Amino acid sequence: MTPHSSPALAHAQGFALARAEAAIDLMLDILSDGCDHPELWADMAELSFLYPGLRERIAGRYYAAAPGLCATRLLILHALCAAAEGDLAIARAEIEPLALCHGQQALVQGARAWLHRHPGH
Repeated sequence: MTPHSSPALAHAQGFALARAEAAIDLMLDILSDGCDHPELWADMAELSFLYPGLRERIAGRYYAAAPGLCATRLLILHALCAAAEGDLAIARAEIEPLALCHGQQALVQGARAWLHRHPGH
């Protein structure tokens, strides 16, 4: 936003951030069952497009989260968002340690498998 930006632009930017936060809340709710969600993994590229800054918002939530399941879910979302934006090295660097610590969880197994099967996403 520039010093001469309209209040409408500021409102639109605030609305876009609120929508991105709502999308993150919904994704976390979906992942709360601990199951694999290939339908969500497949949508990450579209979600990244629809919500500019989504990856950064997820990262912000991850760094503010207490260690635990929510942080794990946020890291999975961040890794898949990174992959959707073309940063496969970052995605794998984030998901592989989770596979070591939480390899028996269907959620982690599914996200990791998706990254290995769909390297372009």
